[in-house]
Order: sequence, then C-alpha cells, then structure tokens
Amino acid sequence: MVRFSLVADELQIDNGAGVVLWSGKPQGYAVSAVLPGVRSDDCLVLLNPDAQRQGPFRNLLRVSSNGAVVWNAQLPTRESDCYTSVRWVEDSIVANSWTGYRVVIDGATGDVLNSSFTK
Repeated sequence: MVRFSLVADELQIDNGAGVVLWSGKPQGYAVSAVLPGVRSDDCLVLLNPDAQRQGPFRNLLRVSSNGAVVWNAQLPTRESDCYTSVRWVEDSIVANSWTGYRVVIDGATGDVLNSSFTK
C-alpha cells in the first residue's frame, strides 16, 4: 500500500516498505498538509497559503501515487483567495478559504459543489 507523508515542507510518497517513490514540492511550492485519500491511492495536498502573496492561489491539490497532480481545486471566489485548511468529512472534502468560505469539493474534479460564507 502506498503511503503519503509530509517531510519538512515536501510531499513524500513511499511504497509502504520505506522505498521512496516520489518526493518533492508539487508545482514548486512548499506543502502545509497531506491527507491520504479515502478509498483511493492518492492524496490531498494543501500548499503553503503564504507561498503566493498576490491574486488567487489554487493551493489545494489532488496528487496521484506517482506524484502527478490530478487537479487543483476551484476557489469559491474570483478574488485573491486560497485555502487555509482541508479535511475529510466522511467521503466529502471540506475546506476553508482565506476569504471566509467553507466549501465542499468534488473529489473527482476539484470543483466546488457547495459553499457558505462563515465570517
């Protein structure tokens, strides 16, 4: 079974026996959090929200077991925004954005399915 972990500020993927299959910064950015997929061989990666200071930053990714980016999650607004946290709630991906939105994200596409303003 493939294992995903956060080592320093990089994503590390190993084969479960300690052999590293891929290691690095997806899309060149430092990683803040790694969440293994639910019933899948991939993971969610939250890139450091401070890595890009201007404009929208689509910093929530789904990454496959070979390190390829499957999608960058859509943001809830068109303004300068990024994700600050992400978690699994049962089979749903729930994330919070810098501008105060709580969103549910489609695991297959990265599209926002539902959003609500929380501030």
